[in-house]
Formats: sequence, C-alpha cells, structure tokens
Amino acid sequence: MTAKSILYLLLATIVSSALAQSPVDWQPLLDQQNLVLRQVVQALQLTRSGAGDTDACFDWYLDNQTAINEVYYSEYNLCVGAATAAKKLLSEQSALERQDLLDDGQSLCSALSACQSITDGLQFFQCYNQASYDNSPNLFNITVTSERIAD
Repeated sequence: MTAKSILYLLLATIVSSALAQSPVDWQPLLDQQNLVLRQVVQALQLTRSGAGDTDACFDWYLDNQTAINEVYYSEYNLCVGAATAAKKLLSEQSALERQDLLDDGQSLCSALSACQSITDGLQFFQCYNQASYDNSPNLFNITVTSERIAD
C-alpha cells in the first residue's frame, strides 16, 4: 500500500513537472495538486504514527463540529423565535383590521347572494349592478388594507 502511494505520488510529480513546462498557465492546477499531495503525505504520516494520534485528531474534529453545531442551532433557534414572535405580533396588531376585512367581505357576499334568487334577467343584472355599486368602498377597503398588511 505504501509503495503504491509513493509510486502514485512520484507519477503525479513527474506529470506535474511535464505540465509545468508548457506555455499554458497551469499554476492554479499545480497548486491544488500540491495541496492534495501534501494532505496525502500528512495522512500517511498520521496513520504511521499510531491510532492514538488518529483518535486525538478525531476527538478534536468531533468537539470542533459539535461546537459549530451548537452555535448554529443557537442562532437558528433565536432566528425562528424572532420570526415567530413577529408573526404573532402582526396577528395581534392586525386583528381589528382582519375583522373589518371579514365584515366587508361578508357584506359583499350577502349583497350578491340576494341577487341569486331573481329570475328576471333585467332585474338580476340591475341587482348585481346595485350590489357592486353599494359595495365598491368595501372592495376598495379590502384591496388596500390587505395589500398594505401583506407587504
């Protein structure tokens, strides 16, 4: 295994050297490759040094990730709490306006429902015309209020 790894590293180094001679700017690729090679060598050295170092490294990694997760979840929960509180406050503050919208909508629906039983065509359309005219302020109020609160 070690011999194969060294052979692959040697082959990669030879290819890197050959590519470095070309006129194309290979430096970013070579930098990444060298970084990976250094990490492979470091990993080989760590595994040779024994399980204790590997365990210590993993313990450090686990503690580090746990700390990061705790900070994330703490900030996330604060954000969710703030959003929930803001939503609740909006619901409380807009309760009166909500009731006004419901009343306006009910008034409009009642006026239009009264026209349904009319069988005469002319009276039917006159009823709808009058209901629309009478409830125009309600429609305007519904539109303006709901848009203002929603935005």
